[in-house]
Amino acid sequence: MLTICVGGKLFTTTVETLTTQVHEEDVHLLRQIFTNEAEMKIWPRDEHNRFFFDRDGKYFRYILQYLREKNCNFLNHMQSQALNELAQEAEYFLLINLWNNAQSVLNQLVHKKSATGVVRYLKVVSVEGAPTASCVGPYSAYLKCVG
Repeated sequence: MLTICVGGKLFTTTVETLTTQVHEEDVHLLRQIFTNEAEMKIWPRDEHNRFFFDRDGKYFRYILQYLREKNCNFLNHMQSQALNELAQEAEYFLLINLWNNAQSVLNQLVHKKSATGVVRYLKVVSVEGAPTASCVGPYSAYLKCVG
């Protein structure tokens, strides 16, 4: 058993869980740290000598769930804000498959909301003289995934 600290929240798990490779794309940070003795020696620790990750602990439980269950089914029950924040954590921990799946679910939510009347439009902007389309609207952070 191993207890780690993520943003001040404690999580108890096993090294086996932390080093699980769910998908071939997932050569993730936790696996890199906990399979490499040199990395383990230099990784930051808290005052109780627990491995410390300076991240938002709110979403780390989903990362553990992904590593334990080896699937992303839980994403379908999350709201867009939580999905976006989880995607940021997945990106930090280099969990590419989890990030891709979170982006896919976000994309589905945008299409679903779009079909229910949420107004979106494109604004043409110029970057160094080259016209570029950018998304504008209440879901602009997610629209980059649409097209």
